[in-house]
Parts: sequence; structure tokens; C-alpha cells
Amino acid sequence: ESIRSLVESAGLSFEAGPTASWFRMGDDLTCSLQLMTYREGRKRTRWYRFHQGCIARSVISANFHILARLNPDRTVIRDFFVVPGYMYTLLPLTFGVQNPPSVDRYRVKTLDAVIKHLLSEVTKPRQIRGIGPH
Repeated sequence: ESIRSLVESAGLSFEAGPTASWFRMGDDLTCSLQLMTYREGRKRTRWYRFHQGCIARSVISANFHILARLNPDRTVIRDFFVVPGYMYTLLPLTFGVQNPPSVDRYRVKTLDAVIKHLLSEVTKPRQIRGIGPH
């Protein structure tokens, strides 16, 4: 509901999709939202994302994937990664406290920043979405 509110207050339409984690902004920008759960191992702390094979095809084919890292008790979102669709299958299945620059370049701290980034993508021509700097 927070995402819907932010998108609609920016003057764009919002449409929930075929799965609970999929939505459309404006006419054709599709997104998936996935939670990454926290696990503490013997050697390091990690956040795990779902394996792409476990997610519906409509989610895999989204223009952008919003990966939300939860805190240890799973009550608060720590931060987000906004990943272009073509990058989704190239990302690691686990994220650490520190990540390589190739992963951290997609990290944003707040939901407002996520929506601001996605709104900037709505104005880009369809063929170049997700290619600019983050």
C-alpha cells in the first residue's frame, strides 16, 4: 500500500499484478517486490533472495526487481536493491553486510528513493530503461 500511495501521489497509475509481488507503474513499467530474509551463519551474516526458479514467470520478466532486505527479526526493512530486469538472474543468491560494487550500485536506503528512481525510469524510452547510473 505504501508503494501504491507513493506512485499515485506522483500522478501515475498503479496496477497490482497476477502475483502479490508484481505491479505496474504507469502504462508499461513492471516491477517485482521480493523480501530477502536474514540468516546468521558461523562465519558471516547473509541475506537470501528467492531462487529465480521459485518465482512466477511474470515476476522474472519484470522491468525492475525491488529486493528488500529485512532486519534480523523480520519486522523492518533495512534497505533495498533496485535491479534492472536483465540483471536479475546475474545477481548472487545471497547478499552480505558488504557487497561488491557491482551489487552495491543498485542499493538504495528508503522506499521513497526506490520510487523516485522508478519514476525517473518511467520517463525514459522503453529500450534504454535500467541502463543509466543509480
